[in-house]
Amino acid sequence: MGETENTLRDAEALINVEGILAEKKLEKVKDTKGNDVIRGTLDIKVDDTHTIKLNVYASEKTKAGELSKAYPGVETVFEEYQSIAEVGQEAATKVRCRKGSLQPNTYVDKNTGMVRNSVRYSANFLTRVDENTRNVFEPKNEFEVEGFIRGIRPEVNKEGEETGRLIVSLLVPTSKMIEPLDLIAPEEIADSINETFDINQTAR
Repeated sequence: MGETENTLRDAEALINVEGILAEKKLEKVKDTKGNDVIRGTLDIKVDDTHTIKLNVYASEKTKAGELSKAYPGVETVFEEYQSIAEVGQEAATKVRCRKGSLQPNTYVDKNTGMVRNSVRYSANFLTRVDENTRNVFEPKNEFEVEGFIRGIRPEVNKEGEETGRLIVSLLVPTSKMIEPLDLIAPEEIADSINETFDINQTAR
């Protein structure tokens, strides 16, 4: 019998972030083919307690050698957007990112040898929020992810007491592997989560 190859498509895992550009760490370099590449990170301040780090990588040309649709916008960010670190909060650029990428990531900690799980956020399409042109500035950090629910359990504190929140454990197919991702459901929606979703269900 011949071998059967099963392939999973990448799960949809998108983020929408809107806030003030807190710090811009971008650089323009050349890739191995001599094309300009802009890479680095952007820190977006959503409120006084939440700042989201977006990873950015854009080449002026695609793998097929065509001009990239994302590169001109990222170049505008590189050249024109100003951060709180540069000019202060009042003058810093207000930024909107729609349909950025949420990427679960499993890795081995080099210091401890233990397996760790993290989440990486990436975006190549960003726009300025100019309230003078009737754009409404609405700071937010939202995400939407689909995956296979392998478990739903109460969250407990260090004393072993339930907090009222739920931990929803997902398996999320990515281009590299099937990654685990735990989501925390606040107490006010815990009952709704239990009523709506089941273990061994694929859900959004």
